[in-house]
Amino acid sequence: FGSPALHGLANHAFSQHLLPILTLLFIYSLVKNKFVWASLAASLMWHAEPPIAVFSVPLLIYRAIKQKISLRVMTLALLAFVIPFLPLLAFDLRHDWIQLRSLLDFLAGNTRGLQEIRPLIFWERLLDRPQKFWAVWQQGLGLSLAILAPIMSFFTKSNRWLRLTWMYLATLMIIFIFYPHDLKLFYLDGVRLLLILVAAFWLKKLPLWLVVVFVLINLVLMKPSRTFNSLYINQVEAIDKIYQDAGGDGFKVYTFVPAIYDYNWQYL
Repeated sequence: FGSPALHGLANHAFSQHLLPILTLLFIYSLVKNKFVWASLAASLMWHAEPPIAVFSVPLLIYRAIKQKISLRVMTLALLAFVIPFLPLLAFDLRHDWIQLRSLLDFLAGNTRGLQEIRPLIFWERLLDRPQKFWAVWQQGLGLSLAILAPIMSFFTKSNRWLRLTWMYLATLMIIFIFYPHDLKLFYLDGVRLLLILVAAFWLKKLPLWLVVVFVLINLVLMKPSRTFNSLYINQVEAIDKIYQDAGGDGFKVYTFVPAIYDYNWQYL
């Protein structure tokens, strides 16, 4: 409730903004050893942000091996992972495998839309990745909580939820260091919620009045006026204009945007 970042995510439509609920489902399922649900959540992340979907799989595999899941559960988990990709497969079958070819071109660096974006070299990523994770944490909690929460969480009694959360964050950090392309902050939309929950484990140890103070400080920092200038309002205005220009006539729009580029101009 007191997170400026999550309020910002709720103010305009963006596919990456599904990551908080999917990340929550992913970690919660691992905590409860529900590997089918965890696999489904990881797969659905692909439709929000592909790199996170791929980079969430290592923790899923590690937990499955550690818990020694049965062949039946493994089969069901694999099925749950595949099902969300069936619409993409159907589309590719009808359109000469455009998504698959776009993805392979992206991984090979053969996409003209990305040629002007220089990949960071390894030592630059060593500095860039921690800075990006820190920025996401600070945006979600405010400076005071961002500094105090991780320190205090180490002094509170640990549980499976906290352990898996820290493991997931560490896994993403390490993998992104080896990921040559730019790490966009919206890739970590789901991480924002996990970091807030880490802080919540500590906040529940504090007196209620002090928690209220922290929440009020964050609410003030949110600057409510930004809500009225959000992208969502602009999107609604664009749709209204289309309806007005149609003059009452019927119309339809068919668009396809594979989850490869970050900006519309790159598709040109």
